[in-house]
Amino acid sequence: MFEGAPLKGRWRLLNKIGRGGFGEIYSAYDLQTNQKVAVKMERIERKKKSLLYEVAVIKKLQDSKHSATFISSGRNTEYKYFVMELLGDNLSVLRKKQPSKKFSISTTIKLLIDMISSIEDLHALGYIHRDIKSSNFAIRKTKKSKTQEGIQKSYCCIIDFGLCRKYVQSNGELKPEREKVGFRGTAKFASINSHTEKDLSRRDDLWSLFYLIIEMLRGELPWGKYKDRNYILELKMQYTNKNFCKGLPEEFLLFYNYLDSLTFEDQPNYKYLKKIFTESYIRLGFDENTKYDWEIPNDQKKLKNLNSNINVSNKKKMINSLQENPKNFLDEIDQKNEIILPNLGEKNQIQFSSKNRNIDDEKNQITSSELTNSEKNTENEQELQKIIQMIQNDNSESSSSSSSSSSNDSMSKTGCKCIIC
Repeated sequence: MFEGAPLKGRWRLLNKIGRGGFGEIYSAYDLQTNQKVAVKMERIERKKKSLLYEVAVIKKLQDSKHSATFISSGRNTEYKYFVMELLGDNLSVLRKKQPSKKFSISTTIKLLIDMISSIEDLHALGYIHRDIKSSNFAIRKTKKSKTQEGIQKSYCCIIDFGLCRKYVQSNGELKPEREKVGFRGTAKFASINSHTEKDLSRRDDLWSLFYLIIEMLRGELPWGKYKDRNYILELKMQYTNKNFCKGLPEEFLLFYNYLDSLTFEDQPNYKYLKKIFTESYIRLGFDENTKYDWEIPNDQKKLKNLNSNINVSNKKKMINSLQENPKNFLDEIDQKNEIILPNLGEKNQIQFSSKNRNIDDEKNQITSSELTNSEKNTENEQELQKIIQMIQNDNSESSSSSSSSSSNDSMSKTGCKCIIC
């Protein structure tokens, strides 16, 4: 295939970069624009015309900033295909590239707001996705000239519409709920309704999104290693809102409970969801300039994770705990978090980890007096004070941001003020 003539004399296929629901995806070189593009292909003999349906959906999404740009479509003797903008890595790839295999709370919330908007755009056209998962969201960066501020921005684009379904009739009314349909989606992220073969609606896309963000934050789902759909369903039904949301900002519990209240016919309140998570983002001390995890060098990322993973209301307690007993500090925070005190040199570097603490208790006894006595360990003391100062600074910022929450509430009444829009 790669040695053949360019598609339509214009697009020369390069490498296979992935698979969609029913087709293969290649990178290609555009001989007219001298740029790389993506080409999705489906064999001619395939009876179900998924690719043609996908083309119809992506064409309708062209007014959304959360969709890849459609370029062209066509066919040859073997394949039907369409050409679109080549996006960056998908969220599954980006998460697995992180040292901890998970995203920080700032990156997760920022992505979540963007993903809600992308799903809202699709639903507004009368379609449900039915296969929301991390690999079906990819990052695109705008060119500086394409934004009013002349600033490069990243957007999370929804992709792969092979399982989409129109949920409204030609007159605009909802299609009636079907009694029983087959399983749709990917088992790890599928809603309970999908497992029980119920007809899916807009709420089910959001349930899949909820599972997705839990995986982004935790690094894995309780059923992530299993393949059997029935066993996965059992596990999903065992987990409650408290299981999922323990240790997370309260907005995640609000999200879960809101989804649990939706019926088949309900139109989700996307504006409400974006509002509560935007307020959470600001309350935690983040703003529009906060970088995504993959944009941060690894040495800076470890200090960022230390600060962002500490509950704002407990920061004073964290400082006391860190001062009194640094060795047991991790008992106060996420048990899977890893913190490294930087710039201590090979001999003095202290790595804290709940599962694997690189501290030899016999050779390197670390006590409060040792860390607070500058004569014995000046270098470690300086790093300790840096962390304490960072926590204190963030605490004061969060206080000032909470004091302005009333003004944010009044702004939200006049229109969307989320960090993405």
